[in-house]
Order: sequence, then C-alpha cells, then structure tokens
Amino acid sequence: MDLTAIAFIRDFELATTLHQASVQYNSEQSAYNIKILSQAIDFPTMVQQVQAMSPRILIIDHNAAPTPEARASLARFISERYHDSREPMVTIALLPSMEDKTNYEQIGVYKCLLRPNSVVDAYNQVIIQIPTIYTAALEDKQRDNYVPILSDSVKRTITQQGWQRQIISVWSPKGGVGKTTISCELAVALAEICKLEVLLIDADMNVSDCHVVLGMKYSPKNLFTLSQAFDGNKSLNEKIFGDYLSVWGPSKRLRLLMGLSNMFMGSSPTLLGEKGERFFTEVINVAKRMGFDFIIIDTGQKFVEPVHYVSLRSADTVLVIATSELTTASEILMIMNTMRDKYSNLNIPVERSFKLVVNRWDERGGIALQELVNKINIPLLTTINECYDGSVLQSANLHKPVVLRKANENSADAQSGAFFAKNIISLASRFYPPIADIHNASDYSKSDVNKARSGLFNIKKIIAR
Repeated sequence: MDLTAIAFIRDFELATTLHQASVQYNSEQSAYNIKILSQAIDFPTMVQQVQAMSPRILIIDHNAAPTPEARASLARFISERYHDSREPMVTIALLPSMEDKTNYEQIGVYKCLLRPNSVVDAYNQVIIQIPTIYTAALEDKQRDNYVPILSDSVKRTITQQGWQRQIISVWSPKGGVGKTTISCELAVALAEICKLEVLLIDADMNVSDCHVVLGMKYSPKNLFTLSQAFDGNKSLNEKIFGDYLSVWGPSKRLRLLMGLSNMFMGSSPTLLGEKGERFFTEVINVAKRMGFDFIIIDTGQKFVEPVHYVSLRSADTVLVIATSELTTASEILMIMNTMRDKYSNLNIPVERSFKLVVNRWDERGGIALQELVNKINIPLLTTINECYDGSVLQSANLHKPVVLRKANENSADAQSGAFFAKNIISLASRFYPPIADIHNASDYSKSDVNKARSGLFNIKKIIAR
C-alpha cells in the first residue's frame, strides 16, 4: 500500500532527511511504501500540491503557522481534508519539543512527533510510525460514534453560543442529594462524549466516593498524600501534580484526583487552617496552568473547611444541589444566609456564581418548582427528574455512568434512565452547548461504556479559542 505524503516544511535539510529515511524504509520491502511526493515552503503551494496529488499524509514543522491568520487557515484546511470521506489526509507535526503539542492539536494535527536530527532519527522517530498513525486515524473515522465536527449543527452552535473553560464546583450543605453522582456524570459526559480534557477533583473532606462510582481502585496518590508532599513548599509544578492524577475512560481524557479514604484524614494539619487554604489554592492554580477544559470539584458539605471554601471561591459556577424535599430547601436557605452574613470574610461569591440544580425533581411532590426556587433564593439552572427505575443506583454499582449506558428501547425502566441521561446532557450543555448535537448525532446514550470509542474528532482541534 502506498502512503503518499507532502512535506510542508521550510527547512530543506529536514525535508531531505525525511526523504532519505523513507527510501531506506521502502528498501526493506515493507507492506507499506512511503512516498514523500514533494516539499512545500508556503501555504498556497502546499494547498495546490495537496489538491493536485491527494496525499494521505501531510507532514508539517513548527514553522508551518507563524501568524494567527496562518494558523486559522491551516486549521480549516487540514481539518476539512481529514473529514473528507473520499481522500482523508492525516497531519503529522514535527516539533522541537512536546511543549507545543497542545497548540498543534488545537489546529487539527493528528499526531505530534519530535523533530529528527538525523536520517537514523527520521527513520526511527517518524517514518516507521507513519503506517501506524495513518491506520489509527482511519479507525477513528470508522468508529460508530464518529461525528464530523464540521457538521453544520455543531459549527452553528459554537458560533452562536460559544463556550469557555470553567471551574465548576458541585456543592450542597445537605448530604445524600446526589452531589457525587452529578459530579461524575457531568465529568464523564464532557470527557467521553465531547472528548474534552476534564479534571475531576474529589474534595469532600468527609470521605471520597468518586473513584467508587467510576469503578477505580483507590490510589495511594490522592488529595491527602499530595497535601503531605506539598507541606512546606510554596508551589506545585505540573509534573508532580500530574503524577497524582488517575486516568479514567476509553478516551483517557478524564483525570481524577482522588480524595480521602476516611474522615480522619481531613483533620490533617496540611488540610486545615492557612496550610489547607494555601495548599488547595495551589491545587487550583496548577490545574488551571495544565489547560484542562473543565475542572469539576465534588465539594463537601461544610463550607468552613479550607478545601471547601477555596473550591467555592475559585469556581466560575457553583452548582448547589437540592431535592424537592422542603427539609433540604430549608437547610440550604439557612446555610446560605449564614454564609452571606457571618462568613463574608471567606469571599465566597454567592450572588455571582451560585446556581441551583434541583435533583430528583418530581412535580407530584406537593410543591411547585417556583415555590421551591423562591424558598432557596438561588437562580435555577436546571432540574434533573426523579429516576424510579433504579438505573442510577445500578450504574453506580456497575461503575457504568448513565450517560454512557446502553438503553433497552423496549423497557419503560430503561426509558426512565435514558431520560436521566438527557437531563445530564442538558446540564452539560449549559457549559458546553455543542454536547446536545454531538450526543444526538453519535447516539451515545445507546452505547455501552465498554464499547465507547474515541472516534469523535476533538473540537479543540478545530475551533481556535
């Protein structure tokens, strides 16, 4: 099989090195014959060559998009060529270091490799990998849940509504209202359905449950041990912090910072007082520097705990979880008033960032929704309907998030679970509007998590934010 390529590389020596390495590779009579057809040193020439020769591979270097205008043009072109159903073209970038990897992924580059310094390096680091890279790209396009991200509906949604990176804290002063379930489902929806980079922090100072819901083995690298390592230090770097994150999901885009395995850990001096406040502030700062699209924090009940109030203070949006029970509404109102009146020194922006989510809502509960909202006195963001079929409990026990579970169309119970999933998608759409279009197009609500694939071409790679 011929794998034809065009080198959009201004460095003649590098282009020559790649050509020599490809000749050496082909001489070994491999199943693939890699042909570098030409070298282009400017964008118009590259476009003409691609249109005339229809290569399967485009190789670029770090000088391919020197200006914002060139970056935008290159992003549109290589993305359109990748989604071409007749002659898909896969783009590979050769970079001096992996520090710029994210920037190139954002313009549609499928794979970033280190720039070779010799023919031997070009052979081992680039040419020999091309067949595997191309095959993987084709497999991505053939997956059941692949959605051409250039579809009109998704482009229109992004253009009209936009989106931005956010820190979302999920909190309630009342236990047992579904805070952890909503945190996990929201994180999974954004990471697995939209293929966004999501960090989920289990910051409940009583006991952590996120890893249990997601079916992950408890890690010795968690929030508690990270605070011990931080003790006495002024900052965390990305490498140290990254080592404490556990990866979840088929697409490996969801990372979890696990919490405390027992409530006694919460009394550690490294999590209390000024030390605790300084530590968790640094956790938020390093997470932001790492460029996650969404940081979701499952926050414990007691807002006076340093980790909890830093979470509430740092969030762009705080989801206050309530249920349709009046006792829950009364408790939330009391705690919110206390937060406003007696703890204003904590600088928690209640009026700006707090939004109400009514979980397990049932209009037959004897109270009107507006009455409940008025009583709590927080703007309503959305409701999540009561799910009577046990699918939420079953999903937690089976470690399969509802938003990814396969639904049985002939089962009324499964329909109820599917409706819960739609409620989660609706909640996620408040932060990332395209998710509804993507979810509907990929029919992900009927895909078992064990069969979930990463075919959706990453929106970050198309839209320059």
